[in-house]
Amino acid sequence: MDDMNDESGIERPRAVSERRYADAYPRAVKRRFAPRVLLSAAVILIVIGIAAYFYLWRDMGGAGQITAEEASRLTREVGSVILLPEGETPTVATVTDPAKLADQPFFKDSVSGDKVLIYAGSRKIILYRPSQKKIINVAVLNMDGS
Repeated sequence: MDDMNDESGIERPRAVSERRYADAYPRAVKRRFAPRVLLSAAVILIVIGIAAYFYLWRDMGGAGQITAEEASRLTREVGSVILLPEGETPTVATVTDPAKLADQPFFKDSVSGDKVLIYAGSRKIILYRPSQKKIINVAVLNMDGS
C-alpha cells in the first residue's frame, strides 16, 4: 500500500530509486560487456601502434641505420685512402635506391650499398663503395639556401 495515497486511492509515481529493478538487467549487461569492450579497444590500439612504428621505422631508414662501431670502422677504411677532416665526426648514410639519385651528378656512379660520408663542418662529401674499398666520388658540400 506504499504506492497508494491514503486519501484518494490514486497510485503515486514511483521514485527513481524504486525503478532500479526495472532496468537492472541492462545495467548488468553493460557492466559485463564494458571490460570486454575496453580490452578489445586497447588491443586494437596496441596493434595499430606497433604496425605504425614498424612502417615509420622502415620508411625513415631505421633498417639502414649505421651503428657507431660501423661508422668508426668506415671512417678508418676511408681514412686509409684519403685525408679526412680531423676532429670531426661524419654523418654516414647508405645509398639504398640509386635510381632516385640518378638526376644528381654526384651520385651518377653510385650503386645500392654505397656509403656517403658527410663532413658538414669541412663542407666535404665522400661517396665510398665498401665492397670494392674504393672512393667513387668526392665533392664540396653546398649548403646555400638558394
